[in-house]
Amino acid sequence: MSTFPWVQPLTLDTVDAPAGRSTRRAARTRLPIRRTGTSTFGVLSGLVILAAIVLGGCSSSQTSSRSGQLSGSPRLGADWRGSGGGFGSVSPALISNGGDPTGVVGSISWISWGGPRAVGIGASEFVSSSDASVADGGSEAATIVAFSLGSCDGIHPAYKRVAWFFPQHGESFNPSQSENACNYFAH
Repeated sequence: MSTFPWVQPLTLDTVDAPAGRSTRRAARTRLPIRRTGTSTFGVLSGLVILAAIVLGGCSSSQTSSRSGQLSGSPRLGADWRGSGGGFGSVSPALISNGGDPTGVVGSISWISWGGPRAVGIGASEFVSSSDASVADGGSEAATIVAFSLGSCDGIHPAYKRVAWFFPQHGESFNPSQSENACNYFAH
């Protein structure tokens, strides 16, 4: 049995294919996998790198409550009054600060959660300049970073700050342009 119970072994079965073609499929999915000339070493190296990226950002967030330390997976701040959703949750798929559409990030897929920083990709309203109206914006891919691991209530671990940005428009992570995830009104 795997150390990680959610990881299922993947086996490949050869299936009948037209003469001269090799088609393989995953035993459970029946999806064809085409040979692209990539070596087994290259594929395995890619999988190891992907696993290192995903698991490298994850750390055990379970700590002993008997020692007075926080216990459990970190939440994104606290569920403060006026929040449109997601705050106070573990790896939320949507967050909203309750304001205009630029304060909403939806369809979030978290790449990492539980380490010093949680990083995800989602969609948010992008407005090209401070002079433009929100009505002039459009939904675009955004990178979201939750950081400043601590606690909002002294009981549960939480990321106390959150920021999102649009790398495709030259933006990058800037902690000074983040929001207080514990209490939006405190900034």
